[in-house]
Amino acid sequence: MQDSKNLVIESVLVDGVPADFSFGEPDACYGTPLRIPLALSPPPLGSQIFVKIFYRTTSDGCLAAQWLEPR
Repeated sequence: MQDSKNLVIESVLVDGVPADFSFGEPDACYGTPLRIPLALSPPPLGSQIFVKIFYRTTSDGCLAAQWLEPR
């Protein structure tokens, strides 16, 4: 997820289980990425991973949220 500017990330669940998360280095064009590590081995072909992000905006307001492919 980019951009996490003016968002407070309260928690993250991956397949219903609490997951760690961190913020990457800010990028002038894309903003600050939210990083959520997943399993090291890829899931079986055709399976799905469900990620739920609990967040709220700050008093400054959220300008936008973008969902981009990982780099």
